[in-house]
Amino acid sequence: MDLEVSYDFEDAEQVWNELDEIVSRECPSQDLIDDALRSFLTVATSSREKYISSEHDIARCSYILLSSPLFEKHEDYVRRQIVHCLLQDDEPDALLFVTSFLLFEIRETESTAELLNREGAFTRLLDLISNPKQNADATLHRMLMELLYEMSRIQRIRPEELVHVDDAFVRQLFALIEELSNDVNDPYHYPIIRVLVGSPSRKSLKEMLNNVQLVLNEQFMVTAHEPSPSGMSPVPLTNKVMKALATQGSSFKTFGENIILLLNRESETSLQLLTLKLLYLIFTTPSTQEYFYTNDLHVLVDILIRNLLDLPSDAAALRHTYLRVLYPLLAHTQLKHPPYYKYEEIRKLLAVLAGAQAIHDCGEDDLGSGVWSHFEEADETTKRLVSRCRTVSWLENPETTESEIQAALNSGTATSPVDVVSGEKEPPVPPIPRKLRKRNASRTASGYLIPQLDSARESALSVLEVAAQREKPGVMTPSRKASLRGAASKKQKPLPPRTRRSTWGRRARDVEHSTEEHSTSDVTASTRTEDQKQSGPPPEVSTAILFSPKDEHYSPPLTKQPPPQAPKSRLLHNLPP
Repeated sequence: MDLEVSYDFEDAEQVWNELDEIVSRECPSQDLIDDALRSFLTVATSSREKYISSEHDIARCSYILLSSPLFEKHEDYVRRQIVHCLLQDDEPDALLFVTSFLLFEIRETESTAELLNREGAFTRLLDLISNPKQNADATLHRMLMELLYEMSRIQRIRPEELVHVDDAFVRQLFALIEELSNDVNDPYHYPIIRVLVGSPSRKSLKEMLNNVQLVLNEQFMVTAHEPSPSGMSPVPLTNKVMKALATQGSSFKTFGENIILLLNRESETSLQLLTLKLLYLIFTTPSTQEYFYTNDLHVLVDILIRNLLDLPSDAAALRHTYLRVLYPLLAHTQLKHPPYYKYEEIRKLLAVLAGAQAIHDCGEDDLGSGVWSHFEEADETTKRLVSRCRTVSWLENPETTESEIQAALNSGTATSPVDVVSGEKEPPVPPIPRKLRKRNASRTASGYLIPQLDSARESALSVLEVAAQREKPGVMTPSRKASLRGAASKKQKPLPPRTRRSTWGRRARDVEHSTEEHSTSDVTASTRTEDQKQSGPPPEVSTAILFSPKDEHYSPPLTKQPPPQAPKSRLLHNLPP
């Protein structure tokens, strides 16, 4: 698309009106559609510095085109022309708007990723990301990596395109992560990790660098273990991500810290699987087994314990992947040396996952509420993977406790749990001396990057199972605790029963009123009694006037009658005086 027409606008409102007008025109032919798209990009790029400067403005341009009548009527053709513009145009401003449009499209329509893959956009994106001219614009650089990630996490990249990922490209991504490690405004570098490992949400440059690394590692892993259509074993591609960690891992420690943070915070299943695949390769490859710091491994153990206990029974595939990572983590890293971190908690975790009905005496910080049990029987694969984890040497002896191990370490007499129980006092085995001469690249690629098939994996199918695990983007990992909290929140306190209308309240008020009247009359009567002693008895008044009942169910109290007088005997009249 050649941008020849120039525009001169007085304010931003004119720019937005012009863009709306361009994509609202009737375009019955492909030539008119091309003219409209060319005019749209010309207006957008000519206003880039003055009126369309922020990422919000760039996104608004994409939304105008996506919601326009032009795109609704000619969706496939417009999408294909935008992809061709990405492949052919080298102008940074034009690439910025094209990449922004494709990012919106690829997240809504999976066919966009398929089109990019068919047209060979993967190699083009590698070239653009490596080009210093495109790196000058940080926004464009991040969007290009986002598009590379979104494309690679949905589509299987062909080996003939994946071979274009060279050592220099991967080292460039790792170096950018290290350079940005001290940026207080963006400390977690997820984007590069996700391309080297992967994740869908819009992130900063550092985050996208991490994502690129993750997704590239998955592509290498899948390609290496996918059977060839011709039936012949294909020539395996060297995993450039693992090669960089094996040869220069000590220079790229920030990446390791970030993927642990990523696994700790992410709830999307696809991203957890991407991270677990990379961890599996790191822990089963001899040259990278001690890539992480020991404290980082402690954090990773805590994360695995928490996530395994929180997974519901129906998340079997993700649980199997976690267990496949747990075994080499415990068996091959620094955790195999005393003091054995979370010894008791790991044993209880394995008991729970194997189908134990109840686990008592578990701290709330480690295993939750203190009693954990599965409602369903553990599947055979879970039992097999748990049994494999139990074969780790320092977990085999049930009589060894963490306190005993620590006590033996303080006295300097034990090197393993077996030594603690048997009482044998042997000096610690000195570390095997390592050659100080530099390893050559050929041996690194062929010898140091081959995972340990015998000791790292009890089954040759483990790596195939790990590589084959996939999940659709956007699917969240189910949580046992979240479901329990949701069920508890749905329980509402029942409303109190409604009172029936009756005369009881009215009767109670009448009785209370009558009581007050009685007390008033008693006081009045006592006062009058004192007066009667001096002035004689008062006239007799009926007490019935003190009552004025309001309810027909009440009858007035009886009038107080004077006591009857005895009749005078007639004999008294006949007695003599």
